[in-house]
Amino acid sequence: MNRGKVRLSLVLLVLFCGSALCAQRAEAKNAAPVDPAEANELDLIISELTVAGPPLLKKGYLMFTQEINARYAAIVFDFENFSVIHPFTRRDMTDKEGKPAGSIYFYALKIPENMSVVAYKLIVDGLWIFDPQNTETTYDPAVGLLSQVRIPVSPQPVTGKTPGGPVRFVYQGKENQTITVSGSFTGWDPYIYGMTETSPGFYEAHIPLPPGTYLYNFVGGLKEFTDPENHERALAPGGNSASVLHVP
Repeated sequence: MNRGKVRLSLVLLVLFCGSALCAQRAEAKNAAPVDPAEANELDLIISELTVAGPPLLKKGYLMFTQEINARYAAIVFDFENFSVIHPFTRRDMTDKEGKPAGSIYFYALKIPENMSVVAYKLIVDGLWIFDPQNTETTYDPAVGLLSQVRIPVSPQPVTGKTPGGPVRFVYQGKENQTITVSGSFTGWDPYIYGMTETSPGFYEAHIPLPPGTYLYNFVGGLKEFTDPENHERALAPGGNSASVLHVP
Protein backbone atom coordinates (compact mmCIF):
# COMPACT_ATOMS: atom_id res chain seq x y z
CA MET A 1 0.00 0.00 0.00
CA ASN A 2 1.45 3.45 -0.92
CA ARG A 3 1.74 6.35 1.54
CA GLY A 4 -1.24 8.19 0.03
CA LYS A 5 -3.54 5.28 0.71
CA VAL A 6 -2.16 4.88 4.23
CA ARG A 7 -2.81 8.57 4.99
CA LEU A 8 -6.35 8.28 3.60
CA SER A 9 -7.03 5.19 5.73
CA LEU A 10 -5.78 6.95 8.85
CA VAL A 11 -7.94 10.01 8.13
CA LEU A 12 -11.03 7.86 7.63
CA LEU A 13 -10.30 5.96 10.84
CA VAL A 14 -9.96 9.21 12.82
CA LEU A 15 -13.17 10.59 11.34
CA PHE A 16 -15.02 7.35 12.08
CA CYS A 17 -13.84 7.16 15.70
CA GLY A 18 -14.51 10.86 16.24
CA SER A 19 -18.03 10.65 14.86
CA ALA A 20 -18.63 7.51 16.91
CA LEU A 21 -17.52 9.29 20.10
CA CYS A 22 -19.77 12.26 19.36
CA ALA A 23 -22.67 9.95 18.60
CA GLN A 24 -22.09 8.08 21.86
CA ARG A 25 -22.14 11.31 23.86
CA ALA A 26 -25.33 12.45 22.10
CA GLU A 27 -26.89 9.02 22.65
CA ALA A 28 -26.09 9.09 26.36
CA LYS A 29 -27.59 12.58 26.67
CA ASN A 30 -30.73 11.84 24.67
CA ALA A 31 -31.42 8.35 26.08
CA ALA A 32 -31.14 9.27 29.76
CA PRO A 33 -34.52 8.94 31.51
CA VAL A 34 -36.04 12.27 32.55
CA ASP A 35 -37.77 10.87 35.63
CA PRO A 36 -35.26 10.59 38.54
CA ALA A 37 -36.82 7.35 39.81
CA GLU A 38 -36.58 5.80 36.34
CA ALA A 39 -32.98 7.00 36.03
CA ASN A 40 -32.10 5.41 39.37
CA GLU A 41 -33.78 2.18 38.35
CA LEU A 42 -31.79 2.08 35.09
CA ASP A 43 -28.56 2.80 36.98
CA LEU A 44 -29.32 -0.19 39.22
CA ILE A 45 -29.91 -2.45 36.22
CA ILE A 46 -26.64 -1.31 34.65
CA SER A 47 -24.75 -1.90 37.91
CA GLU A 48 -25.82 -5.55 37.79
CA LEU A 49 -24.24 -6.10 34.35
CA THR A 50 -20.94 -7.88 34.97
CA VAL A 51 -20.43 -10.17 31.97
CA ALA A 52 -21.51 -10.13 28.36
CA GLY A 53 -24.39 -12.45 27.55
CA PRO A 54 -27.69 -12.80 25.69
CA PRO A 55 -30.07 -9.80 25.73
CA LEU A 56 -31.57 -9.31 29.18
CA LEU A 57 -35.19 -8.19 29.65
CA LYS A 58 -35.63 -6.31 32.91
CA LYS A 59 -38.18 -3.76 34.15
CA GLY A 60 -39.18 -2.47 30.71
CA TYR A 61 -35.62 -2.36 29.36
CA LEU A 62 -33.81 -4.68 26.97
CA MET A 63 -30.12 -4.76 27.89
CA PHE A 64 -27.60 -5.68 25.18
CA THR A 65 -24.02 -6.55 26.14
CA GLN A 66 -20.82 -7.34 24.24
CA GLU A 67 -17.27 -8.28 25.12
CA ILE A 68 -14.60 -5.59 24.92
CA ASN A 69 -12.78 -6.87 21.85
CA ALA A 70 -13.39 -4.01 19.41
CA ARG A 71 -12.77 -0.27 19.22
CA TYR A 72 -16.41 0.54 18.50
CA ALA A 73 -19.75 -1.25 18.86
CA ALA A 74 -23.26 -0.05 18.06
CA ILE A 75 -26.74 -1.44 17.38
CA VAL A 76 -29.50 -0.75 14.85
CA PHE A 77 -33.16 -1.84 15.03
CA ASP A 78 -35.74 -2.96 12.51
CA PHE A 79 -38.47 -0.73 14.00
CA GLU A 80 -36.28 2.26 13.04
CA ASN A 81 -35.60 0.80 9.57
CA PHE A 82 -31.95 0.38 10.61
CA SER A 83 -31.47 4.11 10.04
CA VAL A 84 -30.46 5.15 13.59
CA ILE A 85 -27.10 4.01 14.95
CA HIS A 86 -27.05 3.60 18.75
CA PRO A 87 -23.49 3.31 20.12
CA PHE A 88 -22.75 0.98 23.00
CA THR A 89 -21.35 2.43 26.23
CA ARG A 90 -18.31 0.97 27.95
CA ARG A 91 -18.74 -0.17 31.56
CA ASP A 92 -15.50 -0.55 33.54
CA MET A 93 -15.80 -2.55 36.75
CA THR A 94 -13.66 -2.67 39.88
CA ASP A 95 -13.41 -5.09 42.78
CA LYS A 96 -13.83 -4.29 46.48
CA GLU A 97 -10.28 -2.95 46.61
CA GLY A 98 -10.87 -0.62 43.69
CA LYS A 99 -8.76 -2.65 41.28
CA PRO A 100 -9.89 -3.18 37.63
CA ALA A 101 -12.21 -6.18 37.38
CA GLY A 102 -13.06 -6.26 33.69
CA SER A 103 -15.11 -4.28 31.18
CA ILE A 104 -18.08 -4.80 28.88
CA TYR A 105 -20.00 -2.84 26.28
CA PHE A 106 -23.72 -2.33 26.90
CA TYR A 107 -26.77 -0.63 25.39
CA ALA A 108 -30.11 -0.12 27.18
CA LEU A 109 -33.25 -0.08 25.02
CA LYS A 110 -36.47 1.26 26.55
CA ILE A 111 -38.90 -1.21 24.98
CA PRO A 112 -41.46 0.58 22.77
CA GLU A 113 -45.11 0.06 23.65
CA ASN A 114 -46.90 -2.93 22.11
CA MET A 115 -43.61 -4.36 20.82
CA SER A 116 -43.62 -8.16 20.71
CA VAL A 117 -40.41 -8.79 18.75
CA VAL A 118 -37.23 -6.70 18.51
CA ALA A 119 -34.99 -7.51 15.53
CA TYR A 120 -31.58 -5.90 15.26
CA LYS A 121 -28.01 -5.95 13.97
CA LEU A 122 -24.75 -4.99 15.59
CA ILE A 123 -22.12 -2.74 14.06
CA VAL A 124 -18.65 -3.73 15.25
CA ASP A 125 -15.73 -1.68 13.90
CA GLY A 126 -17.83 -0.83 10.85
CA LEU A 127 -19.02 -4.38 10.13
CA TRP A 128 -22.75 -5.21 10.32
CA ILE A 129 -23.13 -8.57 12.08
CA PHE A 130 -25.71 -10.59 13.98
CA ASP A 131 -25.36 -10.79 17.76
CA PRO A 132 -22.93 -13.60 18.74
CA GLN A 133 -24.45 -13.57 22.26
CA ASN A 134 -27.96 -14.31 20.93
CA THR A 135 -28.86 -17.66 19.31
CA GLU A 136 -32.30 -16.54 18.09
CA THR A 137 -32.18 -15.21 14.54
CA THR A 138 -34.48 -14.32 11.67
CA TYR A 139 -33.92 -13.45 8.01
CA ASP A 140 -34.78 -10.25 6.18
CA PRO A 141 -34.20 -10.23 2.39
CA ALA A 142 -33.10 -6.58 2.53
CA VAL A 143 -30.48 -6.84 5.27
CA GLY A 144 -29.83 -10.57 5.64
CA LEU A 145 -29.53 -12.43 8.93
CA LEU A 146 -30.86 -10.58 11.99
CA SER A 147 -30.80 -11.29 15.69
CA GLN A 148 -34.13 -11.03 17.46
CA VAL A 149 -35.66 -11.00 20.92
CA ARG A 150 -39.25 -11.94 21.69
CA ILE A 151 -40.95 -9.71 24.26
CA PRO A 152 -43.39 -11.55 26.55
CA VAL A 153 -46.82 -9.92 26.46
CA SER A 154 -48.48 -9.65 29.85
CA PRO A 155 -52.20 -10.47 29.85
CA GLN A 156 -54.48 -7.47 30.21
CA PRO A 157 -55.80 -7.28 33.80
CA VAL A 158 -59.56 -7.76 34.02
CA THR A 159 -62.16 -7.24 36.72
CA GLY A 160 -62.65 -10.32 38.87
CA LYS A 161 -62.47 -11.84 42.32
CA THR A 162 -59.04 -12.12 43.90
CA PRO A 163 -58.20 -15.48 45.57
CA GLY A 164 -59.66 -15.38 49.08
CA GLY A 165 -60.23 -11.63 48.86
CA PRO A 166 -62.45 -8.88 47.44
CA VAL A 167 -63.38 -8.22 43.84
CA ARG A 168 -60.73 -6.22 42.02
CA PHE A 169 -62.26 -3.73 39.58
CA VAL A 170 -59.77 -2.50 36.99
CA TYR A 171 -59.97 0.17 34.30
CA GLN A 172 -57.31 1.50 31.93
CA GLY A 173 -57.71 4.92 30.33
CA LYS A 174 -56.27 8.42 30.34
CA GLU A 175 -54.12 9.65 33.20
CA ASN A 176 -55.28 11.86 36.09
CA GLN A 177 -58.99 11.07 35.89
CA THR A 178 -61.55 10.65 38.64
CA ILE A 179 -63.10 7.21 38.09
CA THR A 180 -65.69 5.53 40.31
CA VAL A 181 -67.60 2.24 40.31
CA SER A 182 -71.39 2.19 40.18
CA GLY A 183 -73.49 -0.96 40.28
CA SER A 184 -76.33 -3.02 41.60
CA PHE A 185 -74.34 -3.46 44.84
CA THR A 186 -74.33 0.33 45.44
CA GLY A 187 -77.92 1.06 44.39
CA TRP A 188 -76.23 2.66 41.33
CA ASP A 189 -74.75 5.37 43.54
CA PRO A 190 -71.53 6.51 41.75
CA TYR A 191 -69.99 8.15 44.83
CA ILE A 192 -69.50 5.19 47.19
CA TYR A 193 -66.49 3.49 45.60
CA GLY A 194 -63.75 5.57 44.03
CA MET A 195 -60.92 4.00 42.03
CA THR A 196 -57.24 4.61 42.75
CA GLU A 197 -54.79 5.38 39.94
CA THR A 198 -52.08 2.85 40.86
CA SER A 199 -49.96 3.56 37.74
CA PRO A 200 -50.35 6.11 34.94
CA GLY A 201 -53.79 5.56 33.42
CA PHE A 202 -54.46 2.35 35.39
CA TYR A 203 -57.25 2.45 38.01
CA GLU A 204 -58.25 -0.10 40.66
CA ALA A 205 -60.90 -0.54 43.32
CA HIS A 206 -61.17 -3.47 45.74
CA ILE A 207 -64.75 -4.14 46.86
CA PRO A 208 -65.85 -7.04 49.08
CA LEU A 209 -68.85 -8.78 47.51
CA PRO A 210 -70.57 -12.05 48.48
CA PRO A 211 -71.11 -14.73 45.82
CA GLY A 212 -73.68 -13.78 43.20
CA THR A 213 -74.21 -12.01 39.90
CA TYR A 214 -73.92 -8.23 39.75
CA LEU A 215 -74.25 -5.43 37.24
CA TYR A 216 -71.77 -2.55 37.23
CA ASN A 217 -70.40 0.36 35.24
CA PHE A 218 -67.56 2.82 35.56
CA VAL A 219 -68.20 6.55 35.92
CA GLY A 220 -65.84 9.27 34.75
CA GLY A 221 -67.01 12.85 35.13
CA LEU A 222 -70.66 12.86 34.14
CA LYS A 223 -70.33 9.84 31.85
CA GLU A 224 -71.23 6.27 32.81
CA PHE A 225 -69.77 3.50 30.65
CA THR A 226 -69.37 -0.27 30.58
CA ASP A 227 -66.12 -2.10 31.34
CA PRO A 228 -64.26 -2.26 27.98
CA GLU A 229 -62.50 -5.50 29.00
CA ASN A 230 -65.73 -7.26 30.00
CA HIS A 231 -67.87 -8.18 27.01
CA GLU A 232 -70.80 -9.69 28.92
CA ARG A 233 -73.61 -7.11 28.99
CA ALA A 234 -77.12 -6.79 30.37
CA LEU A 235 -79.68 -4.03 30.78
CA ALA A 236 -79.61 -2.07 34.03
CA PRO A 237 -82.92 -1.04 35.70
CA GLY A 238 -82.83 2.33 33.93
CA GLY A 239 -82.51 0.65 30.52
CA ASN A 240 -78.82 1.42 30.07
CA SER A 241 -76.24 -1.23 29.17
CA ALA A 242 -74.15 -2.55 32.09
CA SER A 243 -71.30 -5.01 32.55
CA VAL A 244 -72.07 -8.36 34.19
CA LEU A 245 -69.93 -9.71 37.02
CA HIS A 246 -70.16 -13.27 38.38
CA VAL A 247 -68.62 -13.74 41.84
CA PRO A 248 -68.13 -17.41 42.70
